[in-house]
This record gives sequence, structure tokens and C-alpha cells, in this order.
Amino acid sequence: MKSNLFIFLHLNLLSIFVVSFSYSQEYNYATLDELYDNGTQSSFEEVTGWWSGRCFQKDEPNKPLAFLLMAAETDAKHLAIVSDFESDSAPDRYDQLSETDRAIFERFMNSQEFKSMEVSFADNAIYSHLGRGVQAIKKSGNQFVGVLRHSLDKDYNYNCFFFKKVK
Repeated sequence: MKSNLFIFLHLNLLSIFVVSFSYSQEYNYATLDELYDNGTQSSFEEVTGWWSGRCFQKDEPNKPLAFLLMAAETDAKHLAIVSDFESDSAPDRYDQLSETDRAIFERFMNSQEFKSMEVSFADNAIYSHLGRGVQAIKKSGNQFVGVLRHSLDKDYNYNCFFFKKVK
């Protein structure tokens, strides 16, 4: 199993608040773009924990990919959207975390990478920057929606939603 994680979003969090979200299979890149545009500011309390979700890449707008939204307090309070980008992973891979995935994400939470991103707030969104990337998250109804724009070896352009608290 690949253990490389790409970080897309990081921000400071205030405290813990438990919310339960539901998942609709009607999403794709375009519908999430609209939900994000109409989204509202989410509170830090709402995102604390680990949330399973799906992201859709602009190049494959109808193919859901497994992603995880992580929010926790370590040396400060942080949030990240992560995936291992295994193309053969099932979209629901993080809905029930395996012990292996849980251990990988726990190690990641203790990494310097998790602790090193800047955060800003604008336009009802929480923004984070990592290298040549920008990420933003909002609340839409009873879930979180996000956009991920990053340039590594190629341009990455994702729209995401997170709906199930798994830790």
C-alpha cells in the first residue's frame, strides 16, 4: 500500500463538535462546484474529527475518489484533506477505516507537513495554501464541500464533499 499522502487543506480549529452527515450519490464535479459557490462559512467546531468523503477531478468529473478530511489539535489546531491517490481504491475506502489506514493517518497527524500550512478566511470559505496549491472549504447543508487546486507534476483540480464522521 502506498503511504504517501498529499495534503490539500490545513487550518486552525477551536474545539470539538460532533455532527452526523448523510451521503447522496448524485454528486459530480459540476454539482459540487455549484454547492461550493452557494456554500456558507463552516465553524471550526463542526469539522473537528476525521470525515470520509469523495472528490471528483475536473478531468474525470463523474468518477468519485476516496478522500479524508482530518481536523485535530496537536501543537496547535489543524485541518487537512488527504488521500493516498491509489487509482484502484474504492470511493468508500475511508467510510470504514482499516487499521492500516488509521495508522498511516495517525502518523501523518504527527508530521511537520501537517503542522506547517497557512490559513486565511474570505468569501465564506476557509483557505489554505501549500506550495503552488490553494484549497478552500465551506458548509453546504449538512456536509462540507471543498475545492482543491494544486500543481505538482501536473495540475490537480478537485471538487469534494465530506459527509461521514469516522473518528
